[in-house]
Amino acid sequence: MTPNKLADLEKLFAEKKNAEAQALIKELLSERMTSEERGESLVNLAALYLDITNSINGQYAEALTEAFAGLKDVDSQILKKTDADKLAKVREELK
Repeated sequence: MTPNKLADLEKLFAEKKNAEAQALIKELLSERMTSEERGESLVNLAALYLDITNSINGQYAEALTEAFAGLKDVDSQILKKTDADKLAKVREELK
């Protein structure tokens, strides 16, 4: 895999042009390569896979953090409502 094609592939992934990236990967894999070029290509593809996986995992972690924050807010509101209901019940009983 030439450095230019690797840069093109990284650019396509960065721009979220997945169909074009897939076509370029197929093109690259169909080219005849020496065993050294093939090994280098596989290492580069593995590195790219790890970058993409880490990016996805980071987005997932952010979404979970936001969801947990939202759940904490909901729990807090439920607790306030429950406390208010208990207080109203006690006041009613004291009348």
